[in-house]
Amino acid sequence: SAPSFVQPVAVETELGYLETEFPVEMPRFAWTPPTANNVPAARFVYDFKMMRLIPGQEIYDAAERGAVAFQQLGLLTPSCMIPQNVVVSLKDSGTETFVVRVTARPAPGSPRVMMTNGGRSQIMVLKLNKEKGESEKDKE
Repeated sequence: SAPSFVQPVAVETELGYLETEFPVEMPRFAWTPPTANNVPAARFVYDFKMMRLIPGQEIYDAAERGAVAFQQLGLLTPSCMIPQNVVVSLKDSGTETFVVRVTARPAPGSPRVMMTNGGRSQIMVLKLNKEKGESEKDKE
């Protein structure tokens, strides 16, 4: 099976993707590792990607061809923490919605295994809410 997000907690939409608020205070993402029933010794590395959703763009298009806002490739554990300086940069970027996906692939030297959806997780959509009391920058 492909990885499945467990943190942050999200709800599944009718369209089949997950949706939640961007966890700016604790930007940690965690997922279940793939289950390889016939190959218990299989190990995986993970590619975590966060893409910007441009207004009018389809969620699935952004996940496949969107502009990368943040990525960590070759993670050895099923989690990713976004550094606070990156979170600040994302908050100031003007983008309000991000699409997140993690892809699992066999670690070097690990047996090859077939995975659901090519090892790609379900898509998670993050809505960035401006913090209360935050002064708006001059838009003039």
